[in-house]
Amino acid sequence: MSETKLISYITSDFQTKSDMIVGETEWIKIMNEKYDEFKSAGAIRQTVTQIWNKEGSFRRWWAWRGPSRHRGKPLRRDEVARLL
Repeated sequence: MSETKLISYITSDFQTKSDMIVGETEWIKIMNEKYDEFKSAGAIRQTVTQIWNKEGSFRRWWAWRGPSRHRGKPLRRDEVARLL
């Protein structure tokens, strides 16, 4: 049986497409700075996608996947939030 995975996500709404592009650029800078922290906390994958559920909306979905346990202990919500 495979180990349970934890998925944590946020959505971000932007006023314009250009705001969304700037937001993505800033997010890439943050992730480059925090990469080692995410990796050491057991992060396996990050996914970023645009949500296309409404015309004229500019929404991104940011998700992280990792183990539900780290160093033998369950991950708490505040530990995941600390990385963001």
